[in-house]
Amino acid sequence: MPYVSVPARRGFRIGALAGFFGFLLNAGMSVFGMFSAENRVALRDAMQERLKEALSVNSDAAAQQMVKNLGDMVSTPGGLAAVFAFSLCLFGLLFVFLSGVGGAIGAALFGKKMKR
Repeated sequence: MPYVSVPARRGFRIGALAGFFGFLLNAGMSVFGMFSAENRVALRDAMQERLKEALSVNSDAAAQQMVKNLGDMVSTPGGLAAVFAFSLCLFGLLFVFLSGVGGAIGAALFGKKMKR
């Protein structure tokens, strides 16, 4: 439509909605992948490897204890599920917010201005 203006606020809302649906698709595929025991073991091993790397480069005792506690939590099935759920929530917020910002920027840059 040649005379429709798209304000940045509306661009944010459209972008956030697109980010929400993108997150739902990504989360669905991730949750579906966690039904496989092989994928859970691979995720647990990868997380424990990264935690070992974090332990080796950090000399702060409090940070090392926190990483050890996280490693202990990831080693249990319930702890892995909790970390996975927390990660999904965090990524959901990031998907929605960053997509909304992108939509607002896109609307501000490329939205058609009304002719007066």
